[in-house]
Amino acid sequence: MLSISEILADFWGKMPGHARGLIEQNLDMSLEINRRFRDNPDSPAEHKPQWHQWGIITHTKKFEEFSRTQVPGYLKEWGVAEAAEQVMLEQIDGRTKGELLRLTAAFHDLGKFTTRTIRNDVVAGLERDFDFKGHEAASGRIVRQPEFSEKLRDDYGLTENQIEYVAACAERHYALARIRDAAVHKLGGFTIAFTSSPEFQASADQLMDKHPDFQLELGLMYLADSLAKNEIRSSARTDAEIAASDVEVRRVVAERGLNPVLIDGVKQLPVSIALVERYLKRWAKRHEA
Repeated sequence: MLSISEILADFWGKMPGHARGLIEQNLDMSLEINRRFRDNPDSPAEHKPQWHQWGIITHTKKFEEFSRTQVPGYLKEWGVAEAAEQVMLEQIDGRTKGELLRLTAAFHDLGKFTTRTIRNDVVAGLERDFDFKGHEAASGRIVRQPEFSEKLRDDYGLTENQIEYVAACAERHYALARIRDAAVHKLGGFTIAFTSSPEFQASADQLMDKHPDFQLELGLMYLADSLAKNEIRSSARTDAEIAASDVEVRRVVAERGLNPVLIDGVKQLPVSIALVERYLKRWAKRHEA
């Protein structure tokens, strides 16, 4: 049986080809902007530069890397590592959920290559912006498609149950982000204060009730996804500290030669981390009950 590391190493080499194929099969190739996407599927300019430092493929690799190297530290700091480990050690046909969740990282954003649409309005100084609405559901569908699932089974030795778990996680990886997106458009916005509000607690409980078999996975995937948006880590722990960090964030972004529109993403990351902390602590209490 191939290890997850061996499967990932093989898939990373094939991912650009998969990306180009998905783009060509699903987007309008009469448009030059989509042909450019097909030819440069990992370009940051073809992703969401306001929120993502990297292109889709590199972001995907960072998701998997940070799930191994950074997420465990946060779980330990928050006091939920032991409870999370118990769940991630559960097995599906001889592979742990933790191993399969690593594999999900490679497939979680495949749907972005099939769902990208072009926004005509100017956003944050960008000449053109993109939407990837529904990409998470599309990722699940792609993993389940016979031409893809057969490769997972025949080339990598995954069972039907393992493939279904990976597909189910991929199509749910954005679930916690929907709480964030809803907060952005409400009075007060998406802030650290919001993550301690009764509204957030109610939303988190509803989400866990809706996905009873994936409660932990939702938090772990959102954390890894958020960390994989950029390389800058802020020490801000309050909304006031985030506001006060604006000048420093702009300096660091400029110093590293990054796209200046990424500032919004850098400043949002501490809020996303706070959201996951509150969510996972709430999950742990429910899990222990």
